[in-house]
Amino acid sequence: MKKSLFFFFAIVFFACSEGDYERYDSADLSGGWRYEQSVSHQITIPAGQSAQLEIDHSADYAYENIYLQINTPNRDAQTLSIPLADDQGYWIGSCSGDRCQRVYPLEITDSDQPINISIQQYSRDSILMGIHKVNLLVGDFSKK
Repeated sequence: MKKSLFFFFAIVFFACSEGDYERYDSADLSGGWRYEQSVSHQITIPAGQSAQLEIDHSADYAYENIYLQINTPNRDAQTLSIPLADDQGYWIGSCSGDRCQRVYPLEITDSDQPINISIQQYSRDSILMGIHKVNLLVGDFSKK
């Protein structure tokens, strides 16, 4: 009986998981993200998969968006303006307590070789407050 309960809960747990993806966490930026400070990750994007950016910010973040500069080898730097709030001022993504997470797709082609990605905040503030982490997710997100 105990074995069948274990297998039942194991099946439920794996069936309800978010999916298979590789997660690359950044260092904690809660003390302020300096303009010259880079968040760097080395990732591999297998064929059929893509990369997404996960921005972990405080619920009292002062702006509706975040400007980032993405640097990858053999490509010009890409400047992104990522909306964190909708037109009514509600946070996009999921929030719990005083923290919110916004996932944003990146346009980086799949590569069997490791890619070095460097991300910098590109705002008017020399020290950007309210951003806790900037993580990368790599997986097959077409199933969602």
